[in-house]
Amino acid sequence: MITNLLFSFAGRINRAKFWLGLLIINLVAVAVLFAALAMEADMLAARLVMGLIVLYPALAVAAKRFHDRGNPGFLAILIFVPLLNLLTLLYLGIAPGTPGANAYGPDPLG
Repeated sequence: MITNLLFSFAGRINRAKFWLGLLIINLVAVAVLFAALAMEADMLAARLVMGLIVLYPALAVAAKRFHDRGNPGFLAILIFVPLLNLLTLLYLGIAPGTPGANAYGPDPLG
């Protein structure tokens, strides 16, 4: 379930799973940064590693949420565009999904 949420681009997820995915991704990012601090590692390198670790799951979660809204998953790249990322987060996190099945799969609430 968690692996599908974080590593698959297929299907749809509802708002609750979207927020859960973001929570997990952010917890992993914080853990990586705390581990780097504990090892007295170079923080620039640690932030780069953290960014690479969370890149794929962040895109996967956003793509599935776009699918739930009936939009193509490639729009997930908007989460990396400054200012648009905030609007995208609000759009994905607040707007309800399309009711019933759509081109990306069955309704995750149904």
